[in-house]
Amino acid sequence: MGRSLYIAWLALVLPCLGCGTPWLLVRHPNPVFVPVPDPEIVFNALVDVVDDHFRIEREERVRLIDNTLTVGVIRSWPEASSTLAEPWLSDTVTFYDKLESTFQSYRRKAEVLMSPVEGGFNVQVTVFKELEDVPKPLFATAGSGVLRNETSQRHVKMPVGQQPTVTGWIPQGRDPNLEQKMINQLFVRLGLQPPWFLRGPRLYPATPPGP
Repeated sequence: MGRSLYIAWLALVLPCLGCGTPWLLVRHPNPVFVPVPDPEIVFNALVDVVDDHFRIEREERVRLIDNTLTVGVIRSWPEASSTLAEPWLSDTVTFYDKLESTFQSYRRKAEVLMSPVEGGFNVQVTVFKELEDVPKPLFATAGSGVLRNETSQRHVKMPVGQQPTVTGWIPQGRDPNLEQKMINQLFVRLGLQPPWFLRGPRLYPATPPGP
């Protein structure tokens, strides 16, 4: 009986790892229209949201140049994706994302564009996933070099040279779950949407696309 309860508890808890499971999120279009005319308020809220998940590499605020508002940009440094052993980190939203990042070396990086439109801003959140490209699995038993078994008088010095640690990163597309989570966080910070624990049984309606 106790074992059955433990398995049932795991079945309920494990899918909820990651603080923003999709069934708690409101699905917004991306880019999404933010009906707040003050660029400083929107940009500061975006910086706060991105900083929750990534280290920010570059910020370009919306500026007025020749009576024209420029596009705001926020770019982050790539961050190693959190695993099942790191439930306090929220860059991997679903249980599958955390499981995938536990057994594979993934990293994520974000780019946010804030485009001025009539009545507010169009905000586009893009999160890129990348898989580490390694020469072989970390704990592979096969050697990096194979020597010949025949008798030879020739001596080979350093038959195996220095091996590259990382040969690059393979793009794996975007992470729509984290993108939606960041948009939800932005709307909550701006007071355009209640937090999930105050939303009630029905999902809060998504904001219609802007002009």
